[in-house]
Amino acid sequence: MPIERRLSTRGQANPVVYIRYRNRCVRPAVGSNISEHGMFLRSREFRFAPGTLIHLEFGNGGEERLIPALVVHSSETGTGVTFLESQSEIAAAMDPSWPSGAAA
Repeated sequence: MPIERRLSTRGQANPVVYIRYRNRCVRPAVGSNISEHGMFLRSREFRFAPGTLIHLEFGNGGEERLIPALVVHSSETGTGVTFLESQSEIAAAMDPSWPSGAAA
């Protein structure tokens, strides 16, 4: 049985996220399982080693956001990341049923 890594409930939105590594835009990925603590980035085109610092760029209600994140695991289907700071407003904007009720 796999160990649960999630710290909070995950939303079901699938936004396009641009990954920046060392101030360069790598390629877009499709975000999934978004929470205030992290998300999964679906892409088969790149892999990052656990512990790698990346930045995620995506829009939130018309506002572009750049969020630092740490890679926690990587597989053939994508990369799991944890945000360096809690992102409850991002999670709320991605899932209107989020418990905070702070949806945009």
